[in-house]
Amino acid sequence: MCKTICLALMTVSLPVLCAAQMSRYVIEENGRYGYIDSTGRVVIPAIYKQPVQFSEGFAKETLVSFFWWYYRHLGYIGPAGDTVINTDFQDGGPFSEGLARVSTPLFFSGGKWGYIDTTGREVIKPEFAGAGEFHDGRARVMSSSGFLFLGKTRKYGYIDRSGRLVCGFQYDGAGDFSEGLANVTMNGKRGFIDAIGKLVIDFVYDRVGHFSCGLAPVEQGGRWGYIDREGKVVLPMRYLAAREFLDGRALVLEDSTWKFINTTGGETFRLKFEDAVGFSEGMAAVDIGGRWGYIDTTGSMVIRPQFDDAGSFREGLARVETGFGVAYIDRSGRMVWRSWN
Repeated sequence: MCKTICLALMTVSLPVLCAAQMSRYVIEENGRYGYIDSTGRVVIPAIYKQPVQFSEGFAKETLVSFFWWYYRHLGYIGPAGDTVINTDFQDGGPFSEGLARVSTPLFFSGGKWGYIDTTGREVIKPEFAGAGEFHDGRARVMSSSGFLFLGKTRKYGYIDRSGRLVCGFQYDGAGDFSEGLANVTMNGKRGFIDAIGKLVIDFVYDRVGHFSCGLAPVEQGGRWGYIDREGKVVLPMRYLAAREFLDGRALVLEDSTWKFINTTGGETFRLKFEDAVGFSEGMAAVDIGGRWGYIDTTGSMVIRPQFDDAGSFREGLARVETGFGVAYIDRSGRMVWRSWN
C-alpha cells in the first residue's frame, strides 16, 4: 500500500519536477542567510535576515520593514534570488499545492488570512483568523471571537482550493490531511475525519500522528500503537513513543530502546542507537555514543558516526553540525559546503 501511495504522489508531482531540479538549501554567513544549490555552490548571497526554506520553487521574503508591523510587505523570491512575487500582504507561509497562505496587517485589517497563487493573485479572500497549508486538496482554517487576544474562542474547520468551507468551524484543534484523513480535536480527545468532514475514527485518543503507509501512530493511556484507516488497532499499544512511517519504516521506543519497525510491527534490523531521525531517501541519521552517522534501509552504517547533530536527506543533501560549524553532505558523506574555511 505504501508503494502504491508513493507512486501516486510521484505522478501528481510531475509538474513541479523543475523546482526539485533547482533545489535550494539555507546557509548562514555573518548572521545573514542565503542559499546553495545541490553542488554546494552559493547561488543566492547571504543577505536575508531570516532563514526560509524553498517550497515549490519559492521562498518568502520581507520587502519593506518599518517597525515589526508597519510597512512590512510580503514577497517571494525564485531560485535565482530575484523577487518574483510582490504583494500587499503583511505575512505569509510556504507554497503548497500551488497556493500560499497570506495575511492582511493586524492593526489595520484585523490580520485576516487568505491565499494567493504562484502569480501572486488573490484566489481565496482573506477572511480567516488563521490558516494552514494545503494537503490533499484541503487546508485547515480558524475562526475566532473576541477582541484581539482578549477572550478569544478559536474553532477550526477545513476549506477546499476554491475557498469553500467543506467542514464547519467545530473543532478545538486540527491537523493537516494525509492519505485522505486529518486528525481533529474535541474536548481534549483526538479522532480523524475524511475529506468531506465525516468522522471516521472516534475521539478516543490522547495524541496522534499523521497517516503514512496506511497507518497512524496513536496514544492512549500513556502507550502508543498504530491504527489503520478504519480505526482498527493493527500494532498494539505497547510503545513508549512512536513516530510516523517514513520510507516504510517507523521509529519506536520500546522498553527504553529505540528501534525501527516495518508496517507489520517486525524489527527491521538490530542496531543499538540512542536516537534517530526517520528514513528519508533511503537513509536515516542515528546517534551512536553521542555521535551521529547514517544507516541505509538494511541497518548498515554508510556514513560513520562523526557529527554533533544530523538531519534528514532532502533531494540529495543533508545538514550536519560539527565542532567547527554547519555543513551539508551528499549521500557519500562528502561535504559539499561548510561554514568554516
